[in-house]
Amino acid sequence: RIRVTSVCPGLINTGITQASRFVGVSEEEQTRQRAKASRLYARRNLKPGAVAAAILDAVKTGKPEVLVGTEAHATRFLSRFLPALSHRLARVDVSK
Repeated sequence: RIRVTSVCPGLINTGITQASRFVGVSEEEQTRQRAKASRLYARRNLKPGAVAAAILDAVKTGKPEVLVGTEAHATRFLSRFLPALSHRLARVDVSK
């Protein structure tokens, strides 16, 4: 009688970017990367409350998987139908 729901969030605007560490770069570069990531998450502006609502709905309805945000849906699509492309994109260095 145990059910499991997998949650796959996209870019959720939580402030996580301010706590992120970018390994292998200078402190100055980390600051630049945090600012860049913060702008991206803010532009996307998917609120934590929207994610919470989607999770609660999935648990109530017994959905095994909940995808929240356009990025999550796009990533799921790529991983199912274009796995080689998905793997290549996962290795792209977007920090430059």
